[in-house]
Amino acid sequence: MTDIVYITVDSLRADHVGWHGYERDTTPFLDSLSESAHTFTNAFSHGCYTRQAFPAMMAAEYPSISQSHGGLSEEYTPLAEALSEAGYTTGGFHSNPHLLPQFGYHRGFDRFYDSDTESSKLARLRQWVKDTIPSQSFLYSTLEAVFSKTEEAGFNPGTPFVLADEITDLAIDWCQSVATESQRFLWVHYMDVHHPYSPPEEYQLAFREEAISERRAVKLRRKMVDQPEEVTDAELSDIVDLYDGEIRFVDDQVRRLVETVQSQWGADTLIAFTSDHGDELNDHDDFAHRDTLFDELAHVPLLIQCGEQQGVHEDMVGLMDLPPTFLECAGIEPPSTFRGESLVKIMEGGSTDQDYVLIDEGETIAYRDRSWKYIVGPGRVELYNIQNDPGEQINVVDQHPEVVEEIEATLEQYSELGTADSDELTAGEFSGEVQDRLEQLGYLQE
Repeated sequence: MTDIVYITVDSLRADHVGWHGYERDTTPFLDSLSESAHTFTNAFSHGCYTRQAFPAMMAAEYPSISQSHGGLSEEYTPLAEALSEAGYTTGGFHSNPHLLPQFGYHRGFDRFYDSDTESSKLARLRQWVKDTIPSQSFLYSTLEAVFSKTEEAGFNPGTPFVLADEITDLAIDWCQSVATESQRFLWVHYMDVHHPYSPPEEYQLAFREEAISERRAVKLRRKMVDQPEEVTDAELSDIVDLYDGEIRFVDDQVRRLVETVQSQWGADTLIAFTSDHGDELNDHDDFAHRDTLFDELAHVPLLIQCGEQQGVHEDMVGLMDLPPTFLECAGIEPPSTFRGESLVKIMEGGSTDQDYVLIDEGETIAYRDRSWKYIVGPGRVELYNIQNDPGEQINVVDQHPEVVEEIEATLEQYSELGTADSDELTAGEFSGEVQDRLEQLGYLQE
């Protein structure tokens, strides 16, 4: 059986990764790893934010089908559970509020770490206010206004996730603690590429002569989220520098993790790396990751190092294909609920019959093949010619009715998709620190 390391990064878009042709040196270690791995140039997430993306990544199912109150339904078997039942020792490490045990992502893990602590005194004070002072009181409103003005002035109210070096330390400790076990599965999810972007100075200096101060980074984040239409070209350049600096920081931590795993578990360990979704950088007049379904959010990097073979594959693949791939490499029969298709056939030189990927955002879904992107939902019917318009700027739905008809015929096979509510988060679903972290990450709808 094969040891497996599954590394995922939040908000990392494919076109800011070196082996996808990005001109900046954001991923030097991963680029070197890709030379001895299988890389997939047309890999797509099935959702545009974590809550929608991870059901496919962990349970090989479309999110609108597998979610139960925002998490994994008990009717579906997560990857870690399938591996655990086959005798694997399992460890998972993350700090994304969407992946807490209440959503079922702990199932199958012997060791499961998720952060529920704040990293600054100001953030802890803000949480104390939320927990102890009535929200309708004058004092509460006054203090919240102070906190808001503090962030607008450029003061950081606390990082809503554990930084990559700390997550790596935790994962390495666990990796070493199970070095004598026979079969091991490790999942690590890094949050640093998710806004707020504030990479360590040394990683910023890889792309600019002078580092951006934390205060300015906080102010840029506030503007890009609250007033995206007012972000200037110079500010956009700074935001991209910060975003790329975060990628470079994570790449360095992935290097630490992979080198330790290979020294402790063996060089033949399966290493998989991908992202749950991308991030918009003013591609469509906005930032972060809302449910637009455009490629800057859906197109993700994917590499799998497994054995001595390597290759560059242009097949259309989705992240729900990863759980069955891991199980096939481990010699385990996949659960009947897995909808994805193993990529082993592709890695062995073959191909799959499916030449498209679906992106599922509840009421709105998108079809993506190598030529077309079709988006349909309430108030949206859009068709983009990817070959002529890779930036998805010109809606040509009226010019190509025959293409739309063909795609709609394909979508009829997925009648259960596109019928769910949008499933937005509301403040009432969370309390305490988790609510505050989701607000800082830009997820929570009041």
